[in-house]
Amino acid sequence: MFALACLLSALAALPFYLSSPNQRLLAAHRPALRGVGCVLLLAALVLGTLGGDFASGLFATLTALMLAMVLLPYLALLRRRAA
Repeated sequence: MFALACLLSALAALPFYLSSPNQRLLAAHRPALRGVGCVLLLAALVLGTLGGDFASGLFATLTALMLAMVLLPYLALLRRRAA
């Protein structure tokens, strides 16, 4: 369950990043995607806490979210340099 929760949490980072006005993956930011990110993060938190202790599920999902949020700007930079 933790692996699926971490995957959903990492996927939740993408809509959060794309809704940011400073994102560089798309030509324009999409503020409506923030709700999709919230739903994915909530689903990840539920799955993470169902798999075991609440604290460990919360820690695992938020750690995966933070890791993905750090990596997305670097992915955009690499994509920009390749083009």
